[in-house]
Amino acid sequence: KTSIHAHAYEDPFFQAYWKKDKNIWVCLNCHTPLENQQPTLVKEIPRGRVEKAIQEPNPHYDPEYQKESITCAACHVRDGVIYGPFEDSVAPHLTKFDPNFRTTQVCNRCHNVVSGPAQFYRVGPCGTYVEYEGQYWQERGFICQSCHMPEIERPVALGGPVRKGRRHLWRGGHDPDMVGRAVAVQVKADTAAPKPGDRVGFTLTLTNAGAGHKIPTGDPDRFFTVEFLVEDRQGNVLEQQSSTMGRWILWQPAILELYDNRLFPQDSRDYQFAYRIPEKTDGLKLRARVRYHIPIARPSPTEWQQLQSCCAQLNRPSRARKSQAS
Repeated sequence: KTSIHAHAYEDPFFQAYWKKDKNIWVCLNCHTPLENQQPTLVKEIPRGRVEKAIQEPNPHYDPEYQKESITCAACHVRDGVIYGPFEDSVAPHLTKFDPNFRTTQVCNRCHNVVSGPAQFYRVGPCGTYVEYEGQYWQERGFICQSCHMPEIERPVALGGPVRKGRRHLWRGGHDPDMVGRAVAVQVKADTAAPKPGDRVGFTLTLTNAGAGHKIPTGDPDRFFTVEFLVEDRQGNVLEQQSSTMGRWILWQPAILELYDNRLFPQDSRDYQFAYRIPEKTDGLKLRARVRYHIPIARPSPTEWQQLQSCCAQLNRPSRARKSQAS
């Protein structure tokens, strides 16, 4: 269970929010999407009110399977048939080609939460798909999978032939390297050689240079802070300024979007700070930084070692591929 998808149900932040919302069934459609992962089945939704849904016990419910969260079958199995992106699959079981695997539609099923009658926002709390539509990267042929499921050559099954496929790790906002590729930061001063008494202006430019959606995206609890700090030799903060970039939502009594100042793809924003240089500048230091805030349950040291080892195995090129290249 090395991907975030594999922990979608057991994730402590999801569990906390779900409990706050009285364990409403609709959340499970994405966090445990298979029928036998859900304890009840919905018979009717009166007037579209999901909180008033009429439910009945699910005789096929498997609580252990529920803990597996988003499994291979969630995307690839429907009505006993295994679907995939290839038209020439050879397998001992029934397979079928689904062109949606080559588009963003396969991601749209969950990464596009829609608004209900008592919810006042244009884009759902996890509306990454809507942020992507019609934007810079789509016009250039990039889809979600281009970044989050990059191509790789490896056996699709143990003992099978090496063929082109995609990584199933879904690296994104939880991965420092992916965040670093999405965000570009530039800092400059308006005076190259300031003297004591001069008031110097600094500009930090933050650009969404590599993401095909807004940054940050997904969970509204994610946000950036842009900070300027003036410190003395001992590290004491003499002056500071902080700005926030994110999306703020009021959850109760109704869901209401308060504001959204995130960056669309290829958009930039300037953050400015000015400071008067004192007479004594010995050891004076200006620090400008961008911090990314994301709630995450940290694994234990043992779990972290196991995760790194497993990811290394998944990312290692196959021997067959090396021999072909030589």
